[in-house]
Amino acid sequence: MSKSDESDTQIKTRTNCKLSLFFLHFYRPFSRNIMENMSKLPSWWGYVYASLLLIHTLYVDWAFSTNQKSLGKLVNG
Repeated sequence: MSKSDESDTQIKTRTNCKLSLFFLHFYRPFSRNIMENMSKLPSWWGYVYASLLLIHTLYVDWAFSTNQKSLGKLVNG
């Protein structure tokens, strides 16, 4: 693995981690507000909330698998 490949892999891994933390930072308060006010919200909000939860879960899963591959390249050369 060349230096530029290693650098690109590190940047990609770092970016994925930062994006995941960014989503988690906003997801937790949003989730708490939705759960507290669920009875006051229209019924379609449940679908919006479920969709956002699914998108976040898929993103974290994708970022984690990408990070694992990137870290494997760094370790194995």
